[in-house]
Amino acid sequence: MKKHILLIESTNIGAHYSAQAVTEMGYDPVFLCDLSHYHGDTLDQIRRHRHFDVYTGDVAKLEVFIRTNGLADDLAGVASFQDERLAAAAELALRLGVPGLDRNVSRLKDKGFSFKLVPEYVPITIGFRAGQTPQDEILDLLGIFKTLVAKPALGAGGAGVLRLDTPEDVALLPAHIAGYKLPKELDSGRWIVQAFATGPLFSLEGYVIDGRINYLGFTGRKKVGMTETGARFPIDPDLDPSVRKNAKRAVGILVERSGFRNGYFHVEFIECEDSCHMIDPNVGRPGGGPVAELLALSYNVPPSVIYKHALQVGLFHSDTGNPYGDLSRRREAEAILYGLKSGGTIRNVILPEPGACLHTRILGNGAKASPVGQDDWSWVGILSGISGQAESAAGRIRILTDEGDFGACF
Repeated sequence: MKKHILLIESTNIGAHYSAQAVTEMGYDPVFLCDLSHYHGDTLDQIRRHRHFDVYTGDVAKLEVFIRTNGLADDLAGVASFQDERLAAAAELALRLGVPGLDRNVSRLKDKGFSFKLVPEYVPITIGFRAGQTPQDEILDLLGIFKTLVAKPALGAGGAGVLRLDTPEDVALLPAHIAGYKLPKELDSGRWIVQAFATGPLFSLEGYVIDGRINYLGFTGRKKVGMTETGARFPIDPDLDPSVRKNAKRAVGILVERSGFRNGYFHVEFIECEDSCHMIDPNVGRPGGGPVAELLALSYNVPPSVIYKHALQVGLFHSDTGNPYGDLSRRREAEAILYGLKSGGTIRNVILPEPGACLHTRILGNGAKASPVGQDDWSWVGILSGISGQAESAAGRIRILTDEGDFGACF
């Protein structure tokens, strides 16, 4: 029997690519997913491969499920490309005695822990447990910085984020924390409050192999409220050399002080004058959303090749499949992450000929989209292409809803 690799959940656009990558490596892909979380193309892609519909938020129960269903036999490794399941995948691999993600991923998923490693590049941060909000300390910080932001320590996609502009906002924070229902995988009981950093948002993409950092380039990001709506790679020439230097130094410090040895990273920053603030240290996977597609388009390789390399680096500590060539030959790629301005129940999406673009429907017909600006669960679909292609195609999309016919919002 051919060995298999377990894929714990999936990203919005990574199901087909990650399964194809596993197959190209000579293994069988097996998804363990809570299918109720998926819609559109992502759900269809998962169903094309061997999969089990199971709750993946409890590692102990998931281990029992794996062993009971014979999935621990002929197992070559355990991986995940979904931010919320990186720690679970790493722990499962340890329990099952097979290759898995770097064990430091679990600690680095906690923003409070990560930020303590790089205080030189992080806005002043207060960490605390839910139910123990240090309001006096937060008020003192508000008096200095005028605007703060509160978020779960394990947050992702803008979940639970609250801006604090006034003492009244601070007074309401305990109720916000108590009343906000985070997914179990994001609810560690820990929160942070941070000085609000303003400026352009960008991320640094790369990977670490045996502790050596390989920088792939910088991605520009566009947001509407809390929803990411656009991305462009690479934007290296658009950033001041000192900003690029400081971002790389921040990632270098994070890798060195954490002991992270093998895996991809996608670290988010806010640009500020000639430096930057680290705001989200995503370690253990390529960036979510369209980032892997952008890397593939820029370096002119199939997206599955990026996922295959991420598995080779993260599970088997091998760089032999390195798909990245001369940086000077990169092409500029862009992505549009579109949705509905006011939200609504989707009846259909009319996509004119997308040309050479890659397109993934995130929400299927009948799904309800939240308004763009609320969080990253507002995405109806994602278009990626060489610069100029995706935005042009997105401008011609029509989204049919119960309330009418609307253009894509991005």
